[in-house]
Amino acid sequence: MVVDLALYDRKAFRASAIALVLAMLQSAGADERSHISAMSIAQLKGLYVGCEQAAMASKLSGGDVMYCSLVYEELKEKAFEGDFGRIRSWRDRQLIPLG
Repeated sequence: MVVDLALYDRKAFRASAIALVLAMLQSAGADERSHISAMSIAQLKGLYVGCEQAAMASKLSGGDVMYCSLVYEELKEKAFEGDFGRIRSWRDRQLIPLG
C-alpha cells in the first residue's frame, strides 16, 4: 500500500485548521467587531481561510457564519480596498481542495 504523504499532510493541516477556527469562533465575545477590527491583515487572512475550509467541511452554526462574515468584511476592506474581485481571486489561490 502506497501512502501519499503530501495528501495526508494536507488533510491533517486542514483538520487542524478547522479545529482551530471552530475553537476561535466559540470563544468570540460580544465585542466581536472591535476585536476583529484590531486584527492584523495576516491574522484576518488566516482566520478567513480557516472559516472557508470549515464551511466546506461541515455546516457552520448561525453564530459562526456571522463571525466569519465579519472577518470577511474586515479583510476585504483592509487588504483588498473593498474589492470583491480581488479578495475572491486571492481566496481561490489559498484554498486546499477537499477530497
